[in-house]
Amino acid sequence: MDLSSTDALIIVDMQNDYCSDGSVPVAGAAALVKTLSDLSRRVMSRGRRVQVTQDWHTDKHLSFSENGGT
Repeated sequence: MDLSSTDALIIVDMQNDYCSDGSVPVAGAAALVKTLSDLSRRVMSRGRRVQVTQDWHTDKHLSFSENGGT
């Protein structure tokens, strides 16, 4: 993998909730976790940054269907 000195890996909203035993499971999440873990190691071994973000909401947030979200 060729990386420039300014390249980085950004992982957005990776949460246990999306895994098979989470509150909103997504098919294939376990395979994605392994893939991202392997990729993160490769990127870091080349001295590049890995940034991980997490989006979250309180239980009263509008995004939940019981609060009017879809």
